[in-house]
Amino acid sequence: MFFYVIIMKTLFLIRHAEAKQCDIPDHKRPLTKEGIASVNKLGAYLNNASLRFDGIITSHAVRASETAHYIAELTGFPENKIITKKQLYATFLNTYFDVIFEQPDEINNLAIIGHNPQITDFANYFLKDITIFLFPSNMVALHFYTDKWTDICMAEKELFFVWPPVRQ
Repeated sequence: MFFYVIIMKTLFLIRHAEAKQCDIPDHKRPLTKEGIASVNKLGAYLNNASLRFDGIITSHAVRASETAHYIAELTGFPENKIITKKQLYATFLNTYFDVIFEQPDEINNLAIIGHNPQITDFANYFLKDITIFLFPSNMVALHFYTDKWTDICMAEKELFFVWPPVRQ
């Protein structure tokens, strides 16, 4: 009898929910009521699909941090375990790689909450057959067939799903 063990990392790239357009510094803008409603829909979907995270990393911007906390609450992730990375705000694509590569390999399901255009660009880096655009509260999940985060660029990969589902 043979057993096959599939070793895989899953990366969930989430754009923060809709933020208020107001006269305060950009990184302090909170979520709108619509933003809260849309991130609650995403969180409910993740919860109903029994998708759980081993790690959640967010930008320090209020809108991203609030998005991370709603997702954590709705999926049962301990909010005190959310990691805040200031460098995910107004950054370059390489910063996403740096943040992911420093994650312990015991983490298999990692969510990153960030900003456009970087989070969309990062997702599209791995998507060869399609191009996506992450609107607020949108997510793309990718499977990487490896046991090390540092190997995701070379690993076989596939699109797991996109939220909201793409309409044909």
